[in-house]
Amino acid sequence: MKTVITILTALILSNQAVAAQPTAVQLTASNYKDYADVRTPVTFLGFARVKAGKEEEFATIVDTFVGTMRAQRGNISYDYHQNLADPTEFFFVEEWKNGSDLEAHMDSKAVGELVSKVGPLFASSLQILVLKKN
Repeated sequence: MKTVITILTALILSNQAVAAQPTAVQLTASNYKDYADVRTPVTFLGFARVKAGKEEEFATIVDTFVGTMRAQRGNISYDYHQNLADPTEFFFVEEWKNGSDLEAHMDSKAVGELVSKVGPLFASSLQILVLKKN
């Protein structure tokens, strides 16, 4: 798992690493719909840094949504991890059957509610990648 988190951190935090990964795509609130036509499984990677002292509050809020997210159409897995070296860093690792299922998830009421609750806890903007399974 440590290796996976290290790779995810490098991909998310380094623009050079993202550019070198042809299957890694930077996702923003304005372009996630661009991937709705992907018919293969997609992996969503999200990196969130929360304000110091807000880690437990963030995790408690996210925990209340995990079951709902996993029950959404097309969800293969939905997990989040906290960095042991820096507890203010959280990584979301989600797998969806295809791009349209990811789009439906992103447009869901549950995601809107989650973002509205955890958004004020962020120390920086959420960074996201979407990868297609080859």
